[in-house]
Amino acid sequence: MGIPTRDESAVDPRKAARHIAKVSSYLASLPPAPLVVIKEPKTTLAAGIWFEAAAQAGFDVAAVIALRHPEEVFASIAKRAN
Repeated sequence: MGIPTRDESAVDPRKAARHIAKVSSYLASLPPAPLVVIKEPKTTLAAGIWFEAAAQAGFDVAAVIALRHPEEVFASIAKRAN
């Protein structure tokens, strides 16, 4: 198995277009705001769909990568394990 390559994880263009339309519709339905943040690490594999949908909905798109000190990460993982 392993991590899928770009080709193996590609979405059929017709399905991608439907997903983009759904996400774009959702984003367009949000109340007006100077900034909209979507914080969900599980959307990483679908980032292209989200970015395209946001652009179609009229948003300027940017990605932010949050970093934590490794000790904080280890402590968080240890806390969840207990």
